[in-house]
Formats: sequence, C-alpha cells, structure tokens
Amino acid sequence: MKNIIDLICSSILIMFSLSLVFFNFSELPFEVMAAEQIKYVDADGKTLKTAADCRRIDNNTIKLTSGWYYAEGNVAVNTRISVSGDVCLILKDDCLLKALGGGIEVTAGNSLTIYCQEKGTGKLQALGGSKQSGIGGSFVLGWKLSGNITVNGGIIEAERGYDAWLVDVADIGDAVGHNNILTYNGGTINGINYEKIPE
Repeated sequence: MKNIIDLICSSILIMFSLSLVFFNFSELPFEVMAAEQIKYVDADGKTLKTAADCRRIDNNTIKLTSGWYYAEGNVAVNTRISVSGDVCLILKDDCLLKALGGGIEVTAGNSLTIYCQEKGTGKLQALGGSKQSGIGGSFVLGWKLSGNITVNGGIIEAERGYDAWLVDVADIGDAVGHNNILTYNGGTINGINYEKIPE
C-alpha cells in the first residue's frame, strides 16, 4: 500500500514539474511594465531633460502612483484614471492620450504634473463622468477636492461630466473658482471654469 501511495505522489510531482516547464507566462492577465528613459522639456519651456524609470501608459492603465509615466501613440483608457502620490506625465510628440471614460482623478494630497517633448504636439483629452471634473476632483457623495495640477506643456483638452454644472464642478480642479489648484507654465489648455484661463 505504501508503495502505491509513493508512486501516486511521485506521479503528481512529475506532472506539476512538467506544467511549470511548459507554462506560458506571457499569457498571465497582467503586464510588468519595463521602465524606460524618456526625454522631456522642463517647466521653463527650454531645458531638455531625461526622466529615468519612466513607465508607459496603455489602454489598461487605471491607476498612477508616485513616479514618471509617458504616453506614446494613440492610447484610450475607458475608465477614470486615479492619481496617487506625486505623478509626472510626459506627453510624447504626436501622442493622443484619451481618458474619456471618466477623466483623471487627482484628489487633495496628490498631484499631477504634465510635460511635453520638443515639438509640444502631445495631446491629452480628459472627459469626466457624472459630477466629475475632466482632471481633478468631483462631487460624488460629497466633495472630493482636487490636488495640485501643473501643466508645463502639451495640448490639454479637459471637460467636466455632463451633469457636473449642477454642482459647480470645474473642467480642471474641483469647484468653479477654487483658486491655487492649477499651475500653468506652458502648452495649450482647452477647458473652462478653472481660475486661470491662459490666453
């Protein structure tokens, strides 16, 4: 009897080992993003710098934690992207990042800083959901005040959710007229209802 049990256990171990050998890890339901070095134009609009450990945003990106990220080519994210910590985003030349499934949530205590590359042609489109800003806070079961948002370059098109006007939610930030949320150093911003509208 003992010999039979030992034989069964040995067979199970062999099959398990073989499954590890032939398992295709590329089919796992997640992606480990490799960090890259990406060039960007600093806040002065002139100095060219390089961000190390920069991670690419793809169609499945729903959360950005402290660090550097970049968008390249055409990317469409169909849910609200949340920002946690201090996040820097580089819009590579000629990219189009669409955050049209709820925009980008940047709540108090967190920050989003946006950079461009030399041509400045990278574009971000952000459309908030119900009672949500395009980029910033929201009024869903009470105010979620916005964290700091800095635009150093690129083309930013932000629009609050279809019913956000009912509770005075802005396109960028939180409440219309809430000051000191947006810092504008360069680029183009197409949005209304925030405190500083660049000409």
